[in-house]
Amino acid sequence: MAEAALQGKYEASAIEPLRTALRESMRKSQDLLRDLKSEPGRHPREESLSALWLRAESLREYLLALDNAVRDMGQDTFYRKLEPHLDNVAKEGAQALDWLATRLRNESPGAPPDCPPALAEADAAYRQLRASRSGVDHGDDEILRFGAFYFNLRTVTRIVGLMVDSVQTASQSAAEA
Repeated sequence: MAEAALQGKYEASAIEPLRTALRESMRKSQDLLRDLKSEPGRHPREESLSALWLRAESLREYLLALDNAVRDMGQDTFYRKLEPHLDNVAKEGAQALDWLATRLRNESPGAPPDCPPALAEADAAYRQLRASRSGVDHGDDEILRFGAFYFNLRTVTRIVGLMVDSVQTASQSAAEA
């Protein structure tokens, strides 16, 4: 979604089925987690699965907020000032999501992407952009959309990075047990 927006190829109609699928997937995951918790005894991964689900729910909320920010950015140009950094953050986040999906299917995805460097570079560029006060040439609405896009994109990528770390830690703990 973020990559499509940065390339000017975002189509809200293509996202709607994904939003619906995401809601349904989260509902099914919650049902499975509820079933796990109702089982007698304690499942060895119950705590890590609960934490992962909570992060996934948070991720869902930020993805929906990111989608809302992207929907009205069609004619905006301010974000282009950070485009290479935003693109890098979007790609790292997408790679981390792909890594998670592969790993959660019990397949071997290889080494996980490293999101923090992309986030740090984008944050440094953002601070520099703010210091330059170049936003004065753009309308308030555009600056607000940029802020919503930037902070939701970075939060999505940070959450996905935390989920990758959690899955790796849980996998290592299970292997050591």
